[in-house]
Amino acid sequence: MRKPFLFVLLCISLSQLYAQSELPAMGFYSEEERNLSVCAFDKDAEAVVLLDHAVSDHDEDYNLITTRRIRIKILTDKEIDRGNISIPFYSKDKFEFIYKIEGVTYNWNTTTRQSETFKLTKNQVFTEKVNDIFR
Repeated sequence: MRKPFLFVLLCISLSQLYAQSELPAMGFYSEEERNLSVCAFDKDAEAVVLLDHAVSDHDEDYNLITTRRIRIKILTDKEIDRGNISIPFYSKDKFEFIYKIEGVTYNWNTTTRQSETFKLTKNQVFTEKVNDIFR
């Protein structure tokens, strides 16, 4: 009696592992995301985070490497600054550093009914000293 129960339990747990949803590809957004004009759980929201996913791992030198993707839908022009992302990091003695920053802005043009894409350029990324420890 215990063996079939354990087997069923194992199958259920494995199916849950494979049920993890894949992240949407960069540059792909659904029709629902494009047409979103009001946040379902906060009608007064002027921007909504659609995706905030981070994965941390290490390399062969045991350096911590974190990859993070954020997708924000800005609903009103008043919150356009939500597109400016700040990443504080511990910079004393070059303990932490950031590289390979990528960013893309997608605007839906309602007159042409096509997406306009703007990639983040290197001159749009800058480091600002907060204090002697953080940047």
